[in-house]
Amino acid sequence: MRALKKFPLSSDGLPTRGAVAAYQRDGVVCLEGAFSNEWVQQGRRAVAAAIRIASDSPAREDHKNDGESGTFFLIPFYGDGCRPLRNSLSGLQQHDWRSG
Repeated sequence: MRALKKFPLSSDGLPTRGAVAAYQRDGVVCLEGAFSNEWVQQGRRAVAAAIRIASDSPAREDHKNDGESGTFFLIPFYGDGCRPLRNSLSGLQQHDWRSG
């Protein structure tokens, strides 16, 4: 597996042309410093809350294949199915992407 190259944000807080080109080519890019630690911690708490709630639900599916495993949650992002995640992320909706 190839390691992702990290791209810093430009002086105006936006992805550089190199980052955009890498994203268009690879479908993924690492934008170093794009999110503040507070924003990342809030996102981690939101995902942990959603996983905690979904762990005992019929939405959970465990998959194993050739020594690898993964757990997936088929939770709709509408109705009450994902209320904890929506509530946790509500403070992030107004995030200024240029301020980190």
